[in-house]
This record gives sequence, structure tokens and C-alpha cells, in this order.
Amino acid sequence: MIGRTWMIAVVAWTVLVWPGGPPLRAADWPMLGCDPQRSNYTPEPVGSYVNYPNWKHAWTWNTPAPIPWRAQVVAAGGIVSVGTYDGILHGIDIETGTTRWRFQTGGPILHSPAIVAGRVYTASHDGAVYCVDANSGAKVWSYQTGGGIVASPLVVGGVVYIGSKDGFFYALDAAGGAMRWRVDVGEPVVVSAAYSDAAQLVFSGTSHVNAFAVTLDGRLAWKRQLLGQSLQEAWPQVSERHAVVIYRALPVYDMWNLINHAGNGHPNDKQAYLQGIFKAPPKDIDEEQDGISDYLARHPFRQTFFALDVKTGQDKYARPVPVLWSWGISATMHAQVIDNEGDRTFAMWRTLATAGARCEMPELGFLDLGRGRFVERKAFRVSNGHFQNGLWGGDEPWAITGCADAIFMTQNHGPTGWSLLNYQSFIVLGPDIWTVWRWQRDPERAESRTHWAPQWCRNVVGCTYTNGRILWQGGGGIGCRVKP
Repeated sequence: MIGRTWMIAVVAWTVLVWPGGPPLRAADWPMLGCDPQRSNYTPEPVGSYVNYPNWKHAWTWNTPAPIPWRAQVVAAGGIVSVGTYDGILHGIDIETGTTRWRFQTGGPILHSPAIVAGRVYTASHDGAVYCVDANSGAKVWSYQTGGGIVASPLVVGGVVYIGSKDGFFYALDAAGGAMRWRVDVGEPVVVSAAYSDAAQLVFSGTSHVNAFAVTLDGRLAWKRQLLGQSLQEAWPQVSERHAVVIYRALPVYDMWNLINHAGNGHPNDKQAYLQGIFKAPPKDIDEEQDGISDYLARHPFRQTFFALDVKTGQDKYARPVPVLWSWGISATMHAQVIDNEGDRTFAMWRTLATAGARCEMPELGFLDLGRGRFVERKAFRVSNGHFQNGLWGGDEPWAITGCADAIFMTQNHGPTGWSLLNYQSFIVLGPDIWTVWRWQRDPERAESRTHWAPQWCRNVVGCTYTNGRILWQGGGGIGCRVKP
């Protein structure tokens, strides 16, 4: 299912045209998830520059105030932008990493901005949405809602879509900031919105773990109660081809309960793997997926992956998608990579059946959204001994983003990757900048052979690949690596 024909079409795609705005370069990553569908995918290829040490360090940008861990770095028109807990929106030169401007808001900026048509849009916990000039950082307009905002703006078709803790979901005019309409959802809106062009709907979610969709003229299309602790840490993603919107929820149970539930014996015993669903490892990927889906149907509060029909909000498939909780410590659910044009979706799941999977280790899988099932893929090869843990990722959070010919995986040591051309892993950051325990604030525990500050925490949103550069944030700043 993964061939080279999609590569020809995608690489030839040089511009993205969004309704209501000028063409954007396909190489830009202008908003959370890259596009209005929040696909976490860019059609820009990596090409032949997949093996360390071809990637070169370009610059490091440090900030005294932390970057929220859910915030992804965005970049467009030569500007990199991110907000920080001190309420400052930063404009950074993509070539040099120097600060070009700073804009102060009245509260912490808790998510990613968006850069569209020469303007930067952000929201603050002071309850306001702000628009500033991308070149100068000068304020263009602001709009005050009645509650704090924790979501990232969605900008499409000349409209800014965003929810507030005041219980309303807003549509603001992108040019002047006037409110076009607002929908009373009845509870705080805390989820960054996503858009379906085919369905003409916008999707978001609430603090009460309700997913909802609104029409472009401001009517509530549907509202659906999901299960889990929270929807706030991830964001909905749309597959236009399959008319499905994906929501991820934080699990109700803690890490060790999730790993060892119904298991037999020691946590490292393979009999305890996959939460005790199988008494023995499944014989193949189909048997394993059947078992996982049946288990989630019997134990709905352990479900964290929800695939809904975009028009109705009902379950897209007859059985739950077989994605078990897959992360560690923080138990954060992360976004998938959805290539709408090439009909490819990649997700992390727990498995014994696919090549490379190990006890208690998450695995990267190719998810067929036509069926809601994983497709067994070719095995990857680890290309360098310094590539810690390969692509299994251990039991820690690994965030993924994608491009035309590669998947990037980002954790506490920055991005690594997996080529979709030869199924071989590659290194972006080599042993010269490897830091174990980087998330620790104790300098004595930071085994640092690097210029990276030891207080940088793990990355849980994935890197940004744009214009031949890889950008990622670790809480205390932004790193940039470039192709030669």
C-alpha cells in the first residue's frame, strides 16, 4: 500500500491554497498540526539527507520562561513563532534564530500561535485573541472573550476559530477581529479546533470530554460525550478522504495500572503484556487487533482513541480502533500523522505482532482509516548504534510528525526519524548532543556532552519540518537543524 506513486504527486505539489487567503508554500508549517485538518504532515520531502551527520546544527533559541509542553513550534514566511508562560509571543528569524520582536499579552500563552497571510494569531489565558504583524510584532487587533483560552487558533477561510473557558466557541474575522458568531457549548472549550473542507465543519472539544462540531455559519452540528480524563492535551485530526475525525483522550488510569492491568506476574513478564489481554503472544497482527478491539469494547474506560464520523459524531467503525494506551510516565496521548493526499496514517500502538515490537514497548504502525485497522509493514533497520531504543520509544512519550518520505519521532533527546523510502531509521541528533535526563532540573544528573540546557524537558508534540529545517522545542527553548 505504500508505493512510490504518491511520492511523485506529493513532491510536485509546491503550494497550498487555502480558502480566503493567498497561497502558502507547501514547505511552511504555519499552524498547529501544519494545516487546518491538523494532520501533522507536510508534503515537503527530506530527500537523501537522512543519515547523521548530514544534519547540521543551525541555532539554539533559549527563553527564560518555559514554553508550554503542548505547544508546537510554527513557522511561515521566514518567521518562527511560539508563546511562553510569561505571556510573551515571540517572533524569531528562521535563518539566524535571533529574536525579531516580542509581543506581551495579559496572561500565559498556553498553546501554539498561527501564522497566516503575514499575520500571527495567538490566544492568552487573559481571555483574549490577538493578531500581530508577522514582520514587526505590532498589534493589529485583539478580541476579548469571557474566559481564559488554552487552545491554539485555527485560521482558515479568513476566519479565526477558537474556544474559550467561558463556554463559547468563537468565529472571528481574521482581518479585523470582529466576532462573526459564537456558539454556546455550555461548558469550557479547551480543545484546539480542526477543520474539514469536504464537510464544511469545524471540530473542537470541552473540559467535560465532549467532542463537538459546528457549521461554518455558527450552528452546532453535533455533540458527543467521549470517555477519558481529558481531551485538552491533544487535538482533533481530520481525514478528508475517509470522512473521519480522530480525538485522543488522556486515560483514566495511571501508568502502572495501564501496563500491568490483569497481567500475570512481574511487570516485565511478557504474560503481563498488553494488559493481560492474551495468555500467549498473538499469532499474527489480525488476531492481536481483534483481541484489542474486543477488550476495549468490554472496557470502554480504557479507550483513548476515538474515530468519529465527521457528519454525525458517531463511531466510524463497528469496533474500537485497536490502539491501546501507548505512552509512559505522563500518559499523554499524542497526534497521529495523516497524509490525506496519499491516504497514509501513522499512529503509535502497543503490539507484539509487528516487526521490532518488544514487551511493553509502543510501536509505530500504518493505520488504514478505511477499515480502522493497522496494516503490517516492512521492518525498519536501525542505521546507527547511537539511535537509542530504535523506534520502539520505550514506555516514554514519543511524539510523531511526518513529511513526504519520513516520519520524525521526538522525545527527551530531540528528533530522530524513519525513512519511508528504505524503512531505515536515521539520526537527526547524534551522540555529540545526546543528553540523558534532559528533563531533570538537577545539573548533576544531566549527562551533558552538549550545548543544550539540562532543564529542557521532554518534547511531547513533535518536531516541525519546514523549508529543509527541523525545529523542536523542549520547554526551555527551540533547536534548529538544517540539511547541508
